[in-house]
Order: sequence, then C-alpha cells, then structure tokens
Amino acid sequence: MLGAGGKWYGQWAPPAAAANRLYALAEVKGWINAAQAGFRKHHSCEDQILGVTQSISDGFQTKPGKRSVLVLLDYSKAYDKVWREELQELLMTMHEVGVPAVFLQWFRGFLLNRQARVSYNDTLGRTRRIRQGLPQGSVLSPLLFLFYINSVSDNIPKSVNCATYADDVSLWASPRCKESASADIQQAVDCFGVEQEEDDSEYREK
Repeated sequence: MLGAGGKWYGQWAPPAAAANRLYALAEVKGWINAAQAGFRKHHSCEDQILGVTQSISDGFQTKPGKRSVLVLLDYSKAYDKVWREELQELLMTMHEVGVPAVFLQWFRGFLLNRQARVSYNDTLGRTRRIRQGLPQGSVLSPLLFLFYINSVSDNIPKSVNCATYADDVSLWASPRCKESASADIQQAVDCFGVEQEEDDSEYREK
C-alpha cells in the first residue's frame, strides 16, 4: 500500500512532487555518488558499459599491458531487503549529505508505520504492518534506494574502479599482473558484504 502523500510546509504534497523536488536538489547539491547512473537524467546504462570497456581496453594497449579483473554484482530483491532499522539508517544518510529537515520529516512519515491489507471478492483481510522494504511502485523508491546505497563504494581500494546503475555494480581493477588485480577486487567485494550462492561457488578465470 502506497502512501498518498503528506504535509509539506503545512500543505498536502503527493509523492511525485516530493520526488521531483528531492531529485532536483540532489543533482544540484551533488548528493548522489558520481559512480551512480541509475534513475538519473543524462546518465545511462550505455555510458557505464562504455566506460568499463574503454578502461579495460586502455589497459590492454599500455606497454607493458595491464591485466584486468571485472566483477559484476547485483542486489537481489533490492527494495525488499531494506529493513525497518535500515530505513532509519537511510534517513540518517540523507541527513548527513545535507537533505533538509523538512524533507526528512516527510519521508519518515512516508516510509515508517506503513500498513496493508488484501481485498478479495469484496472481502478485506486483516491489516498488517509492513516492517521492511521500500514501497513497491512508488516514484520515490528508486531515488531513495540511490541514497540507501550511496556510500557503499566509499571504502573500496583506490586501485579498484566502480560503476553502478541502480542495483547493478561493476568493479574492476587493471594492475600489471592478474594476481594483484584479483586481490584488489576481492578486497572490494568484501566491502560490499557479498555472500556467494551455493550454486555459484567458483570464480572462473580465462
């Protein structure tokens, strides 16, 4: 169930208006990580792909050539994995980058204490509290998710490049030898708290 809106400077405001205002300020103030291209005007997935392939190609053409190791990560069920406690952390992250208090108060009301119930054959089910996840289908959720993962690449090694498109992450390193590249990438992956799936327990190198 999506929130219909909330009070904004004493007046009712729909989520779309809040999203447009927050996005405009985020771009002007530089609140969104420069490596992020998802859900942003004048940024595209193609830009990220070209940047990655060009960087790796440049490494091949240097003398002596550089060996590149690339890891592609994806946040599984990204919106659903934001728990209630993490929603509080999301609001704190937004506060730390400079989002005004009036925005934070509105978003707090929008995100917390949400309820939902199912209607089937003219019968309403019991109301249940929603304890996790960003609201599915809301125009605000993509932008709020960008804030949620905004600092995730801050602690990776300086030798590792990072490009993100929403919940898709590309990490690559291009030192002189493959062993150094693998070590740097593993350190970066550890910063993301990645857990390997049981059916994907190997890294294959060519």
